[in-house]
Amino acid sequence: MFFRTSMIFYILILAMSLFGCASLKERPHDVVPNQAVQKQTEPDLGQPEPKADENGRENRIQEAGTRKEAGLRLLNEFSYYVAKIEQGNASKYNLIMASDRARGLANFNINDETAKWLALKQDEIKRNLKDSLVYSGYSVSGVHFIALTHPITQKQQAYKEAVNQLRGLEDEYDFLSDIIKRTDSRSIETSYFAVDVFAEDMFGEKKEITIKNISIPSKKSKSSSISKPNDKRLTESLSIFRREINDDLIIPNSKWKIFLFNGDSPTDEIIIQHDGELVSLRRE
Repeated sequence: MFFRTSMIFYILILAMSLFGCASLKERPHDVVPNQAVQKQTEPDLGQPEPKADENGRENRIQEAGTRKEAGLRLLNEFSYYVAKIEQGNASKYNLIMASDRARGLANFNINDETAKWLALKQDEIKRNLKDSLVYSGYSVSGVHFIALTHPITQKQQAYKEAVNQLRGLEDEYDFLSDIIKRTDSRSIETSYFAVDVFAEDMFGEKKEITIKNISIPSKKSKSSSISKPNDKRLTESLSIFRREINDDLIIPNSKWKIFLFNGDSPTDEIIIQHDGELVSLRRE
């Protein structure tokens, strides 16, 4: 009798356990997202990365010494961000970083198969960055530049998180927006905007990067950076966001520096004159 009662009790517990597991699996937050919806919003990068040989990715960068090391670093990082995008994380930050690394690889000798794969990936990524607030470019001598600007349209608010993440400050987007808002061109006073610029020597040879000029071309003219004016509106913004503007043209290696402009806001290109070269920074 006792054995039969124990068996019935055991069967009841087992049945309740199975029912509980089935209920747990059906919770809404455990449901896999609709893949059809994801594919409509994420870029289809298609072509897989060329298979690595026994030397991994090394043979794809046809350089030597520090240039090979820098090229491999760019290729590894490009592959990393492309993988994240293909896995469903097509954030603005990942798209910007992939596009930037692809732009840097254009300054290196790479094998034909990798060049074709890179071009296909880059074309698809660029389509998703037409309104970006992030510009980047590389000099022939190996200096990497990134520039951040303020939003002009409501649509560009989608880049807020990426701008803050790149700068490493939670209020970078708000700061760049505040400058232009405080000095709106509809007032009788001069209007200003800021561009925050990062400079990095990819070969680690320079402690600081000296530029001769930074300018923004437009259909009508070309705006160059200006010295900080004695303007109460600017002083208030800089104080609130704890920023400084220095008038020299020296950027410590791997650091950021704010440049001030008046006139037309950036469109598709920012030009930095460095070491006798006009380096084009683009946002796609």
